[in-house]
Amino acid sequence: MQVEVAKDCGFCFGVKRAVEKTEQVLANSPKGTVHSVGHLIHNPPTIERLEQGGLNVVDDLSEIEGGGTALIRAHGLPPKSIQEAQDRGLELLDLTCPLVVREQRIIRELLKDRYEIVILGEPEHPEVKSLFGFSEGKAHIVRGPDDVDALKLLGRRVAFLSQSTQGMGQFVRTVDRLERTQKYLELRIFNTICFETIKMQKSTAELAREVDVMVVIGGRNSANTKELVELCRSHHVRSYHIETAAELNPSWFDGIERCGLTAGASTPDWAIREVREAIERVGSQVELKVK
Repeated sequence: MQVEVAKDCGFCFGVKRAVEKTEQVLANSPKGTVHSVGHLIHNPPTIERLEQGGLNVVDDLSEIEGGGTALIRAHGLPPKSIQEAQDRGLELLDLTCPLVVREQRIIRELLKDRYEIVILGEPEHPEVKSLFGFSEGKAHIVRGPDDVDALKLLGRRVAFLSQSTQGMGQFVRTVDRLERTQKYLELRIFNTICFETIKMQKSTAELAREVDVMVVIGGRNSANTKELVELCRSHHVRSYHIETAAELNPSWFDGIERCGLTAGASTPDWAIREVREAIERVGSQVELKVK
């Protein structure tokens, strides 16, 4: 069985930057003094490694005792959370993805200019929560085109942007619905989808069209990984979402000649390598049985 890895997959530059800077600060700080409010990135094996290196992951700032350094996760934090961390005397290390920082700046400017802001994304995703916070709780969150009809924006100045890990197809469909359903005084569209996300989706789609089965590696709470899984399935290829090589099932590869492998933006190279090697071992065993 041949195993092919998507040309563009794994760590994006924002995630790589966040992980590397966290490793640096952990190496120079007493254990238990570096805190992350929520998971730094959406990849459990990577978070586990960072925790072993001394990272303290908390759900709320109130859980932090004794000061130290608070990391602003790659998805960003709402301004109120950042202010609370400062009020608690914590040293802040901002690891927000530069593309998310750009979104935050756009929202601040739009708010100042009195636009109605519409954000495409999952309301409970940390990036969207951060953006909603920067809008001072005034943005309208939509999951897709079906949510657009409920918006009451007739005759308003409207600006639309997206969670950075949304699929381009969903973005285009939502914009189309916005343009067709209501008459605005003005409608501004900001394409804030991460260019690396677009590249990953493109190379994953190309691979999915050529193989018999797809394996997608990434955290189950990772929006961009789930998007890759749905993208693979839209090409009518059997597709499996795993976090680690331990989840592989040999039966997935019975009678398979070509297996495609891709990974979300928070998946490190070592995890991709482990899964590839595990699939190759399974493939050789399947071939032996056939012979």
